[in-house]
Amino acid sequence: LAGFGDVDQVGDRLVKGCFAKTLAARTTPLPMLLHHDMTRPIGAWHEWQEKSEGLYVRGEMTLAVRDAQEAHALAKSGALTGLSIGYRVKAETIDQASGVRTITAAELFEGSLVAVPAHDRARVAAVKTIGSARDIAE
Repeated sequence: LAGFGDVDQVGDRLVKGCFAKTLAARTTPLPMLLHHDMTRPIGAWHEWQEKSEGLYVRGEMTLAVRDAQEAHALAKSGALTGLSIGYRVKAETIDQASGVRTITAAELFEGSLVAVPAHDRARVAAVKTIGSARDIAE
């Protein structure tokens, strides 16, 4: 969902561990939104973890919701493959020469499916549909 170490398209660099405190304290699923639109929830992220290369999440779209149906169809077709996060910066440094903002602590509050992510590695890895018992077995 978010890459660590390199600079994204908006000039931010997230460092490993920047979400550790808020993720450890989280007891409810993280909202899954469509295009960062708080009025368009499409599901929830139930698992999240920081790995060396970035933040990984696993979630489920609520396909009874029309926006989730749209997002699911677009993700399955490859038209909606970006992921992006909404967060509040808690600690940062700014390199005056380059303007790069290094974020060392942040509160994560949502994850969105987007057409164009700020970080190119922030991508949907798989979209699954469970339609039968056979799908569960696979």
